[in-house]
Amino acid sequence: IGDENGDKLFGGELSRQVEERIRQLILQGVRLGGKTYHFLAYSSSQLKEQSMWLVCAERGWSVDSMRDLMGDFSMCESPSKYAARVGQCFSTTVTVSTRSHRRNDGLRVKDDLPDIPSSIESLVHSDGCGLIRHEVLLKSVLPLVPYAPRFKSDISAIQFRCGGAKGVLVGWDFNTLGIQNYDVCLRPSQIKFKAKYSTLEVVSLATRGAYHLNRQVILLGTHLGISGEVFLSLQDEMMSSLNRMLVDARFAAQYVPFIGGVDAEIVTSLCDMLASGLKPSRDPFLYSCLHATRSHHLMGLRKKARIHVKDGAVLMGGIDETGLLEENQIFIQVSKHTKENNKPAYEVITGRVMVAKHPVIHPGDLRMLEAVDLPELRGVKNVVLFSQHGHRPVTNMMSGSDLDGDEFAICWDRRLFLPKTVEAMSYDSHSPDE
Repeated sequence: IGDENGDKLFGGELSRQVEERIRQLILQGVRLGGKTYHFLAYSSSQLKEQSMWLVCAERGWSVDSMRDLMGDFSMCESPSKYAARVGQCFSTTVTVSTRSHRRNDGLRVKDDLPDIPSSIESLVHSDGCGLIRHEVLLKSVLPLVPYAPRFKSDISAIQFRCGGAKGVLVGWDFNTLGIQNYDVCLRPSQIKFKAKYSTLEVVSLATRGAYHLNRQVILLGTHLGISGEVFLSLQDEMMSSLNRMLVDARFAAQYVPFIGGVDAEIVTSLCDMLASGLKPSRDPFLYSCLHATRSHHLMGLRKKARIHVKDGAVLMGGIDETGLLEENQIFIQVSKHTKENNKPAYEVITGRVMVAKHPVIHPGDLRMLEAVDLPELRGVKNVVLFSQHGHRPVTNMMSGSDLDGDEFAICWDRRLFLPKTVEAMSYDSHSPDE
Protein backbone atom coordinates (compact mmCIF):
# COMPACT_ATOMS: atom_id res chain seq x y z
CA ILE A 1 0.00 0.00 0.00
CA GLY A 2 1.46 3.33 -1.02
CA ASP A 3 0.93 6.67 -2.67
CA GLU A 4 0.44 7.04 -6.42
CA ASN A 5 4.09 7.96 -6.87
CA GLY A 6 5.27 4.91 -4.89
CA ASP A 7 6.03 6.74 -1.63
CA LYS A 8 4.97 5.29 1.72
CA LEU A 9 1.87 6.55 3.48
CA PHE A 10 2.05 7.72 7.10
CA GLY A 11 -0.85 7.79 9.53
CA GLY A 12 -0.55 11.45 10.45
CA GLU A 13 -0.75 12.50 6.80
CA LEU A 14 -3.84 10.47 5.81
CA SER A 15 -7.22 12.03 5.22
CA ARG A 16 -10.42 10.26 6.18
CA GLN A 17 -11.12 9.46 2.55
CA VAL A 18 -7.78 7.72 2.13
CA GLU A 19 -8.22 5.80 5.40
CA GLU A 20 -11.66 4.64 4.28
CA ARG A 21 -10.26 3.55 0.91
CA ILE A 22 -7.57 1.44 2.60
CA ARG A 23 -10.16 -0.04 4.97
CA GLN A 24 -12.33 -1.09 2.03
CA LEU A 25 -9.39 -2.76 0.30
CA ILE A 26 -8.57 -4.78 3.41
CA LEU A 27 -12.13 -5.76 4.34
CA GLN A 28 -13.66 -6.22 0.89
CA GLY A 29 -10.61 -7.27 -1.11
CA VAL A 30 -8.99 -6.14 -4.36
CA ARG A 31 -10.39 -7.19 -7.73
CA LEU A 32 -7.80 -7.85 -10.45
CA GLY A 33 -8.19 -9.72 -13.73
CA GLY A 34 -11.69 -10.89 -12.89
CA LYS A 35 -10.64 -12.34 -9.52
CA THR A 36 -11.01 -10.97 -6.01
CA TYR A 37 -8.04 -11.14 -3.64
CA HIS A 38 -8.78 -11.01 0.09
CA PHE A 39 -6.54 -10.08 3.01
CA LEU A 40 -4.86 -13.09 4.60
CA ALA A 41 -2.03 -11.92 6.89
CA TYR A 42 1.18 -9.94 7.16
CA SER A 43 4.60 -10.64 8.65
CA SER A 44 6.55 -8.28 10.89
CA SER A 45 8.81 -7.26 8.01
CA GLN A 46 5.79 -6.57 5.77
CA LEU A 47 4.34 -4.32 8.45
CA LYS A 48 7.41 -2.10 8.17
CA GLU A 49 7.12 -2.06 4.37
CA GLN A 50 3.35 -1.40 4.49
CA SER A 51 2.57 -4.55 2.54
CA MET A 52 0.46 -7.65 3.20
CA TRP A 53 -0.58 -11.01 1.76
CA LEU A 54 -3.74 -11.09 -0.39
CA VAL A 55 -5.04 -14.42 -1.76
CA CYS A 56 -7.71 -15.51 -4.20
CA ALA A 57 -9.27 -18.52 -2.48
CA GLU A 58 -10.41 -21.15 -4.98
CA ARG A 59 -11.19 -24.90 -5.17
CA GLY A 60 -13.10 -24.99 -1.89
CA TRP A 61 -10.61 -22.89 0.03
CA SER A 62 -11.39 -19.74 2.00
CA VAL A 63 -9.29 -17.26 3.94
CA ASP A 64 -10.60 -18.67 7.23
CA SER A 65 -9.80 -22.26 6.25
CA MET A 66 -6.25 -21.22 5.32
CA ARG A 67 -5.77 -19.61 8.74
CA ASP A 68 -7.22 -22.69 10.45
CA LEU A 69 -4.65 -24.82 8.64
CA MET A 70 -1.82 -22.64 9.98
CA GLY A 71 -2.67 -23.41 13.60
CA ASP A 72 -4.92 -22.81 16.58
CA PHE A 73 -4.84 -19.12 17.48
CA SER A 74 -7.72 -19.21 19.96
CA MET A 75 -5.43 -18.23 22.85
CA CYS A 76 -4.70 -14.82 21.24
CA GLU A 77 -6.65 -12.28 23.26
CA SER A 78 -5.97 -9.16 21.17
CA PRO A 79 -6.03 -8.40 17.43
CA SER A 80 -2.36 -7.36 17.41
CA LYS A 81 -1.29 -10.62 19.09
CA TYR A 82 -3.44 -12.63 16.68
CA ALA A 83 -1.90 -10.89 13.66
CA ALA A 84 1.63 -11.42 15.01
CA ARG A 85 1.04 -15.15 15.54
CA VAL A 86 -0.44 -15.62 12.06
CA GLY A 87 2.45 -13.65 10.60
CA GLN A 88 4.87 -16.07 12.28
CA CYS A 89 3.91 -18.58 9.55
CA PHE A 90 5.17 -16.23 6.83
CA SER A 91 8.79 -15.95 7.96
CA THR A 92 11.40 -16.62 5.27
CA THR A 93 12.92 -19.96 6.27
CA VAL A 94 14.87 -23.02 5.06
CA THR A 95 13.28 -26.39 5.80
CA VAL A 96 15.77 -28.84 7.30
CA SER A 97 13.84 -31.70 8.95
CA THR A 98 10.57 -32.96 10.39
CA ARG A 99 9.99 -33.98 13.99
CA SER A 100 9.46 -37.57 15.05
CA HIS A 101 9.49 -39.79 18.11
CA ARG A 102 11.61 -42.47 16.41
CA ARG A 103 15.37 -42.56 16.10
CA ASN A 104 15.71 -42.87 12.32
CA ASP A 105 12.70 -40.83 11.21
CA GLY A 106 13.35 -37.10 11.60
CA LEU A 107 14.29 -35.21 14.73
CA ARG A 108 13.17 -36.36 18.15
CA VAL A 109 11.67 -33.29 19.83
CA LYS A 110 10.94 -32.77 23.52
CA ASP A 111 8.51 -29.85 23.82
CA ASP A 112 8.07 -29.61 27.60
CA LEU A 113 11.54 -28.72 28.91
CA PRO A 114 10.87 -26.43 31.90
CA ASP A 115 11.72 -22.74 31.65
CA ILE A 116 14.27 -21.28 34.05
CA PRO A 117 12.27 -18.97 36.35
CA SER A 118 13.33 -15.66 37.85
CA SER A 119 12.18 -13.93 41.02
CA ILE A 120 9.70 -11.95 38.93
CA GLU A 121 6.70 -14.15 38.20
CA SER A 122 6.09 -12.86 34.68
CA LEU A 123 9.73 -13.24 33.55
CA VAL A 124 11.91 -16.28 32.88
CA HIS A 125 15.64 -16.34 32.19
CA SER A 126 15.26 -18.79 29.29
CA ASP A 127 12.52 -16.91 27.42
CA GLY A 128 12.66 -18.09 23.80
CA CYS A 129 15.79 -20.27 24.14
CA GLY A 130 15.92 -24.04 23.60
CA LEU A 131 18.54 -26.70 22.89
CA ILE A 132 19.65 -28.83 19.97
CA ARG A 133 22.11 -31.70 20.04
CA HIS A 134 25.45 -30.31 18.83
CA GLU A 135 26.26 -33.14 16.43
CA VAL A 136 22.76 -32.94 14.94
CA LEU A 137 23.25 -29.22 14.33
CA LEU A 138 26.56 -29.76 12.54
CA LYS A 139 25.74 -32.90 10.55
CA SER A 140 21.98 -32.75 9.88
CA VAL A 141 20.90 -29.10 9.97
CA LEU A 142 23.71 -26.87 8.70
CA PRO A 143 24.50 -28.91 5.54
CA LEU A 144 20.95 -28.19 4.35
CA VAL A 145 21.25 -24.41 4.82
CA PRO A 146 22.54 -22.93 1.53
CA TYR A 147 24.00 -19.80 3.14
CA ALA A 148 25.85 -21.66 5.93
CA PRO A 149 29.54 -20.68 6.20
CA ARG A 150 32.36 -22.88 4.98
CA PHE A 151 33.45 -23.70 8.52
CA LYS A 152 30.37 -25.22 10.17
CA SER A 153 32.05 -25.05 13.58
CA ASP A 154 31.51 -21.27 13.51
CA ILE A 155 27.79 -21.87 14.09
CA SER A 156 26.53 -22.85 17.54
CA ALA A 157 22.93 -21.60 17.39
CA ILE A 158 20.06 -21.08 14.95
CA GLN A 159 16.92 -19.01 14.96
CA PHE A 160 14.09 -21.35 14.00
CA ARG A 161 10.40 -22.00 13.41
CA CYS A 162 8.78 -25.38 14.14
CA GLY A 163 5.02 -25.36 13.78
CA GLY A 164 3.78 -22.92 16.41
CA ALA A 165 7.18 -22.71 18.13
CA LYS A 166 9.81 -20.06 17.52
CA GLY A 167 13.01 -18.78 19.07
CA VAL A 168 16.62 -19.94 19.29
CA LEU A 169 18.21 -23.38 19.53
CA VAL A 170 21.73 -23.48 20.97
CA GLY A 171 23.94 -26.50 20.29
CA TRP A 172 24.95 -28.40 23.42
CA ASP A 173 26.46 -31.76 24.32
CA PHE A 174 23.31 -33.53 25.53
CA ASN A 175 25.31 -36.25 27.27
CA THR A 176 26.99 -33.66 29.49
CA LEU A 177 23.60 -32.13 30.35
CA GLY A 178 22.08 -35.54 31.04
CA ILE A 179 19.51 -35.39 28.22
CA GLN A 180 18.84 -38.72 26.53
CA ASN A 181 16.73 -39.87 23.55
CA TYR A 182 16.07 -36.37 22.17
CA ASP A 183 17.65 -34.19 19.48
CA VAL A 184 15.78 -30.94 20.16
CA CYS A 185 14.36 -29.57 23.42
CA LEU A 186 11.74 -26.80 23.39
CA ARG A 187 10.47 -24.77 26.31
CA PRO A 188 6.90 -23.53 26.96
CA SER A 189 8.04 -19.93 26.36
CA GLN A 190 8.89 -20.93 22.76
CA ILE A 191 5.53 -22.48 21.87
CA LYS A 192 3.24 -19.63 20.78
CA PHE A 193 0.34 -21.69 19.38
CA LYS A 194 -0.57 -25.24 18.45
CA ALA A 195 -0.05 -26.32 14.84
CA LYS A 196 -0.53 -29.55 12.91
CA TYR A 197 2.67 -29.26 10.90
CA SER A 198 5.96 -29.69 12.75
CA THR A 199 8.79 -29.06 10.32
CA LEU A 200 12.00 -27.57 11.66
CA GLU A 201 12.82 -24.45 9.65
CA VAL A 202 15.90 -22.24 9.96
CA VAL A 203 15.36 -18.47 9.92
CA SER A 204 18.96 -17.35 10.50
CA LEU A 205 22.31 -18.52 11.81
CA ALA A 206 24.19 -17.13 14.79
CA THR A 207 27.29 -15.48 13.35
CA ARG A 208 29.60 -12.68 14.43
CA GLY A 209 28.43 -9.31 13.15
CA ALA A 210 30.33 -6.04 13.00
CA TYR A 211 29.50 -3.61 15.80
CA HIS A 212 28.64 -0.03 14.92
CA LEU A 213 27.67 2.77 17.25
CA ASN A 214 24.65 4.90 16.40
CA ARG A 215 23.19 8.22 17.47
CA GLN A 216 21.21 6.73 20.37
CA VAL A 217 24.21 4.93 21.88
CA ILE A 218 26.41 8.01 21.47
CA LEU A 219 23.78 10.23 23.13
CA LEU A 220 23.24 7.89 26.10
CA GLY A 221 26.96 7.14 26.41
CA THR A 222 27.73 10.85 26.60
CA HIS A 223 25.01 11.22 29.23
CA LEU A 224 26.63 8.43 31.28
CA GLY A 225 30.07 10.06 31.23
CA ILE A 226 31.88 8.94 28.07
CA SER A 227 33.88 11.85 26.63
CA GLY A 228 32.94 13.16 23.21
CA GLU A 229 36.62 12.92 22.23
CA VAL A 230 36.31 9.14 22.38
CA PHE A 231 33.66 9.07 19.68
CA LEU A 232 35.63 11.50 17.50
CA SER A 233 38.72 9.31 17.89
CA LEU A 234 36.77 6.19 16.84
CA GLN A 235 35.39 8.08 13.86
CA ASP A 236 38.88 9.14 12.76
CA GLU A 237 40.10 5.53 13.04
CA MET A 238 37.24 4.34 10.86
CA MET A 239 37.88 7.02 8.23
CA SER A 240 41.58 6.18 8.14
CA SER A 241 40.86 2.46 7.70
CA LEU A 242 38.35 3.07 4.90
CA ASN A 243 40.89 5.20 3.03
CA ARG A 244 43.70 2.68 3.51
CA MET A 245 41.47 -0.09 2.21
CA LEU A 246 41.59 1.46 -1.28
CA VAL A 247 45.39 1.32 -1.60
CA ASP A 248 46.53 -1.60 0.57
CA ALA A 249 45.33 -4.99 -0.70
CA ARG A 250 46.64 -6.95 2.28
CA PHE A 251 44.90 -4.60 4.72
CA ALA A 252 41.70 -4.70 2.65
CA ALA A 253 41.66 -8.52 2.79
CA GLN A 254 41.57 -8.31 6.60
CA TYR A 255 39.37 -5.23 6.95
CA VAL A 256 36.53 -6.01 4.50
CA PRO A 257 35.20 -9.09 6.36
CA PHE A 258 35.79 -7.23 9.62
CA ILE A 259 33.64 -4.21 8.83
CA GLY A 260 31.09 -5.90 6.54
CA GLY A 261 29.40 -4.39 3.53
CA VAL A 262 26.11 -3.92 1.77
CA ASP A 263 25.37 -7.65 2.12
CA ALA A 264 27.19 -10.90 2.83
CA GLU A 265 27.44 -11.96 -0.82
CA ILE A 266 29.31 -8.79 -1.81
CA VAL A 267 31.71 -9.21 1.12
CA THR A 268 32.37 -12.83 0.10
CA SER A 269 33.05 -11.82 -3.51
CA LEU A 270 35.44 -9.06 -2.45
CA CYS A 271 37.32 -11.44 -0.15
CA ASP A 272 37.64 -13.99 -2.96
CA MET A 273 39.04 -11.37 -5.35
CA LEU A 274 41.54 -10.15 -2.76
CA ALA A 275 42.56 -13.70 -1.85
CA SER A 276 43.25 -14.48 -5.51
CA GLY A 277 45.97 -11.82 -5.58
CA LEU A 278 44.07 -8.94 -7.22
CA LYS A 279 45.05 -5.47 -6.07
CA PRO A 280 42.82 -2.36 -6.14
CA SER A 281 45.71 -0.33 -7.58
CA ARG A 282 45.79 -2.56 -10.70
CA ASP A 283 42.24 -3.87 -11.07
CA PRO A 284 39.65 -1.15 -11.82
CA PHE A 285 36.67 -3.40 -11.02
CA LEU A 286 38.01 -4.37 -7.59
CA TYR A 287 38.81 -0.72 -6.89
CA SER A 288 35.26 0.33 -7.82
CA CYS A 289 33.78 -2.38 -5.54
CA LEU A 290 35.93 -1.27 -2.61
CA HIS A 291 35.09 2.35 -3.34
CA ALA A 292 31.36 1.49 -3.30
CA THR A 293 31.81 -0.29 0.03
CA ARG A 294 33.61 2.76 1.40
CA SER A 295 30.82 5.05 0.15
CA HIS A 296 28.22 2.78 1.80
CA HIS A 297 29.87 3.11 5.19
CA LEU A 298 30.48 6.85 4.80
CA MET A 299 26.78 7.34 4.07
CA GLY A 300 25.86 5.42 7.23
CA LEU A 301 28.39 7.46 9.17
CA ARG A 302 26.91 10.73 7.93
CA LYS A 303 23.23 9.88 8.28
CA LYS A 304 23.16 7.59 11.33
CA ALA A 305 26.56 8.16 13.00
CA ARG A 306 27.39 4.47 12.40
CA ILE A 307 30.93 4.39 13.82
CA HIS A 308 32.64 1.02 13.55
CA VAL A 309 34.15 -0.38 16.76
CA LYS A 310 36.94 -2.90 16.19
CA ASP A 311 36.79 -4.40 19.68
CA GLY A 312 33.14 -5.32 19.50
CA ALA A 313 30.65 -7.74 18.00
CA VAL A 314 26.93 -8.28 17.48
CA LEU A 315 25.92 -11.76 18.66
CA MET A 316 22.75 -13.76 19.09
CA GLY A 317 21.85 -14.42 22.73
CA GLY A 318 21.49 -17.74 24.55
CA ILE A 319 21.21 -19.07 28.10
CA ASP A 320 23.88 -20.93 30.07
CA GLU A 321 22.30 -24.37 30.47
CA THR A 322 25.04 -25.51 32.90
CA GLY A 323 24.23 -22.86 35.51
CA LEU A 324 27.94 -22.10 36.02
CA LEU A 325 27.74 -18.41 35.14
CA GLU A 326 27.00 -16.24 38.14
CA GLU A 327 24.76 -13.20 38.18
CA ASN A 328 25.91 -10.42 35.79
CA GLN A 329 28.41 -12.78 34.13
CA ILE A 330 28.42 -13.72 30.45
CA PHE A 331 30.45 -16.01 28.20
CA ILE A 332 31.66 -14.83 24.78
CA GLN A 333 33.79 -16.78 22.29
CA VAL A 334 34.03 -15.10 18.89
CA SER A 335 35.64 -16.24 15.67
CA LYS A 336 38.72 -14.35 14.51
CA HIS A 337 38.54 -12.71 11.10
CA THR A 338 41.98 -14.05 10.20
CA LYS A 339 42.24 -17.84 9.86
CA GLU A 340 45.23 -19.74 11.22
CA ASN A 341 46.63 -22.29 8.72
CA ASN A 342 43.33 -22.04 6.81
CA LYS A 343 41.47 -23.26 9.89
CA PRO A 344 38.96 -21.34 12.02
CA ALA A 345 40.37 -19.62 15.09
CA TYR A 346 38.46 -18.35 18.09
CA GLU A 347 39.00 -15.89 20.91
CA VAL A 348 37.41 -15.94 24.36
CA ILE A 349 36.71 -12.43 25.66
CA THR A 350 37.29 -11.82 29.36
CA GLY A 351 36.93 -8.81 31.61
CA ARG A 352 34.41 -6.01 31.72
CA VAL A 353 32.24 -5.45 28.63
CA MET A 354 29.45 -3.10 27.65
CA VAL A 355 26.32 -4.87 26.40
CA ALA A 356 23.23 -3.37 24.77
CA LYS A 357 20.25 -4.37 22.67
CA HIS A 358 19.56 -1.89 19.90
CA PRO A 359 17.61 0.29 19.73
CA VAL A 360 18.42 1.82 23.11
CA ILE A 361 15.92 4.32 24.49
CA HIS A 362 16.87 4.60 28.18
CA PRO A 363 20.25 5.04 29.92
CA GLY A 364 19.61 1.78 31.77
CA ASP A 365 19.60 -0.11 28.47
CA LEU A 366 23.42 0.09 28.47
CA ARG A 367 24.77 -2.51 30.90
CA MET A 368 28.28 -3.24 32.16
CA LEU A 369 28.78 -7.00 32.65
CA GLU A 370 31.68 -9.34 33.38
CA ALA A 371 32.86 -11.73 30.66
CA VAL A 372 34.47 -14.89 32.03
CA ASP A 373 36.20 -17.93 30.54
CA LEU A 374 34.77 -21.32 31.55
CA PRO A 375 36.16 -24.46 29.86
CA GLU A 376 32.72 -26.11 30.08
CA LEU A 377 31.26 -23.46 27.75
CA ARG A 378 33.97 -23.34 25.07
CA GLY A 379 31.89 -25.51 22.76
CA VAL A 380 29.58 -22.53 22.13
CA LYS A 381 30.92 -20.02 19.60
CA ASN A 382 29.64 -16.70 18.27
CA VAL A 383 26.83 -16.65 20.83
CA VAL A 384 26.65 -14.58 24.01
CA LEU A 385 25.56 -16.80 26.90
CA PHE A 386 23.76 -15.11 29.78
CA SER A 387 23.51 -16.34 33.35
CA GLN A 388 20.39 -18.10 34.61
CA HIS A 389 20.81 -16.51 38.04
CA GLY A 390 19.61 -13.17 39.34
CA HIS A 391 16.45 -11.42 40.48
CA ARG A 392 15.64 -10.21 36.95
CA PRO A 393 16.90 -11.50 33.59
CA VAL A 394 19.70 -9.28 32.31
CA THR A 395 18.24 -9.49 28.80
CA ASN A 396 15.00 -7.92 30.02
CA MET A 397 16.97 -5.00 31.45
CA MET A 398 18.18 -4.13 27.94
CA SER A 399 15.21 -2.67 26.03
CA GLY A 400 12.97 -5.42 27.39
CA SER A 401 14.55 -8.04 25.12
CA ASP A 402 14.55 -11.83 25.41
CA LEU A 403 16.33 -14.81 23.81
CA ASP A 404 14.03 -15.63 20.88
CA GLY A 405 16.53 -14.40 18.29
CA ASP A 406 17.50 -10.98 19.65
CA GLU A 407 21.04 -9.88 18.86
CA PHE A 408 23.14 -8.03 21.42
CA ALA A 409 25.87 -5.47 20.79
CA ILE A 410 28.96 -6.23 22.89
CA CYS A 411 31.96 -3.94 23.22
CA TRP A 412 35.23 -4.62 25.05
CA ASP A 413 36.95 -1.37 24.00
CA ARG A 414 37.93 0.26 27.30
CA ARG A 415 37.31 3.73 25.91
CA LEU A 416 33.58 2.93 25.75
CA PHE A 417 33.24 1.57 29.28
CA LEU A 418 30.57 3.48 31.19
CA PRO A 419 31.87 5.60 34.11
CA LYS A 420 28.46 5.18 35.72
CA THR A 421 25.30 3.14 35.20
CA VAL A 422 21.69 3.70 36.13
CA GLU A 423 18.90 1.36 37.14
CA ALA A 424 17.27 -0.45 34.24
CA MET A 425 13.87 0.65 33.08
CA SER A 426 10.85 -1.56 33.78
CA TYR A 427 9.46 -3.18 30.64
CA ASP A 428 6.57 -5.07 32.24
CA SER A 429 3.90 -5.91 29.68
CA HIS A 430 0.21 -5.49 30.45
CA SER A 431 -2.62 -7.86 29.73
CA PRO A 432 -5.05 -6.98 26.89
CA ASP A 433 -7.74 -6.05 29.46
CA GLU A 434 -5.39 -3.52 31.07
